[in-house]
Amino acid sequence: MNKEQKLSAATIAFLLFGPMSVVVFLIGLSGDQSSTLITGAIGILLFIILPSAFYLLKNALIGAALQLNWAKSSNGFVGVIAFIFSWLLLMPIMIIWALIWGTISRHKMTI
Repeated sequence: MNKEQKLSAATIAFLLFGPMSVVVFLIGLSGDQSSTLITGAIGILLFIILPSAFYLLKNALIGAALQLNWAKSSNGFVGVIAFIFSWLLLMPIMIIWALIWGTISRHKMTI
């Protein structure tokens, strides 16, 4: 792929995906093989991994807030203390529970 073809591909990507895609294509304008690998890695990071991570983080935070509200409303101060110790002692289980609860609440699903 020559330089003109790469620039036209960057233009098409800008029109389809927005300005972040141009950064990925402009990094790949040099002709060596390592820059193509770097460009692919940056593209995967920008368009797949970061949005997925932010989506999961947002759901987990919403779920943790719902857990805290539930613990506070059902048992008051003792519930909040139990909530904190549960997060300290059972972190993987609490994260999974927060992800599930946050996703269900954001999408208005019922079980």
